Amino acid sequence: MPSKSFIQRYEDRAREGIDALEALLKPAEVHGRGTLLADLLYRAELTSRPDGYSRGGSGEKVGGGGEATDSTLSTALARMEDVCTRCVGGQYSLSDGRRVPCRACRGTGRRWADPIGDAVGEILERLSEIARAARIIDMRRSTVLGAAESARGRVSSLQGNCVVCGQPVTGVGQDQLHRGLDVSCYLKWDRWKLTHASSGDPGADRRRFARWVAEQIKAEQAKR
Repeated sequence: MPSKSFIQRYEDRAREGIDALEALLKPAEVHGRGTLLADLLYRAELTSRPDGYSRGGSGEKVGGGGEATDSTLSTALARMEDVCTRCVGGQYSLSDGRRVPCRACRGTGRRWADPIGDAVGEILERLSEIARAARIIDMRRSTVLGAAESARGRVSSLQGNCVVCGQPVTGVGQDQLHRGLDVSCYLKWDRWKLTHASSGDPGADRRRFARWVAEQIKAEQAKR
């Protein structure tokens, strides 16, 4: 049987996950944006919107042009080529051949890192993973509870003790109860009816049979 500390550890993990998800569904910090998750998506969209300035917030222009439309177009084109000059694909090689994440672009491979957009993007990715894991957990839970429920229904009908000799009956294979009797007593009952006249009262006959079985059991125990 699992210990209380083992059970408590997994209960704490479940509560921790629930608290983190519920926090995303709380009201947004900015009125009118719905949930906090919707607010985060709105913020991420703002940081990635072409506005003529770098996403690093330094104020350096990355696009040109005097008109707004020209600025927006040049900004979009500039960002397509806006790669980090210190690494290749977000990593750079050390002298010993190892490849490590670039600190300048935070492993993004872009010249101007977008921590808000990257953070929200990872939140969405993890939410998809949680949704898939939650569906699997729910299916496994249903499987376990369904198996336990079906087994619980079989206990009263297939398992128990013989009403005559009191021996336990497992309900496995041929070891079944037959009208409250185990296999051995059920066979004895058929033979007993052939050698003992019926009284016309089935209940009285069963009680006479039970007394006869008890006497047989005592006699066998006395021989041991």
